[in-house]
Amino acid sequence: MQFDTSRLNFQTFTNEDLEELHAIFYRSVHEIGIKVYSTEQCEAWAPSDFDSNYWSMRLKNLKTIFAISDEKKAGFISFRNDGYIDFLYVLPEFNRKGIAKKLYDIIEFELLSTISVSKIYTDASYLAKPFFEKQGFRVTKKILFPYVVSN
Repeated sequence: MQFDTSRLNFQTFTNEDLEELHAIFYRSVHEIGIKVYSTEQCEAWAPSDFDSNYWSMRLKNLKTIFAISDEKKAGFISFRNDGYIDFLYVLPEFNRKGIAKKLYDIIEFELLSTISVSKIYTDASYLAKPFFEKQGFRVTKKILFPYVVSN
């Protein structure tokens, strides 16, 4: 059965959401990322220790939006007003169901139509690179980790 993304709701991040955001990030890296990265790489990328001060500072200058499915936060995207996407993560049980695309579409519209940036860009992991390429991004610079892509 096809997942109905039209039933998603969207919510702007507040500091009360820190632990849920970290849980989505952690599970996404450790349960999806483990398919292509080692356990050590996943732990370096997404440590199990939750540091609310670190996450508060990390998200301070970003706008973050959650996708909500049946009252559960299913994924999130974080971006800056200059067009940089810093985070795009979805819970494993919602992976490949169109949630990342819906989140991307929301911020693409906001960044291009409302804020009028000239480009949207990110540092994409090996795992995220195909998703961004489907959105029209192209690799402009390849570094050891992650990939840098922009549209």
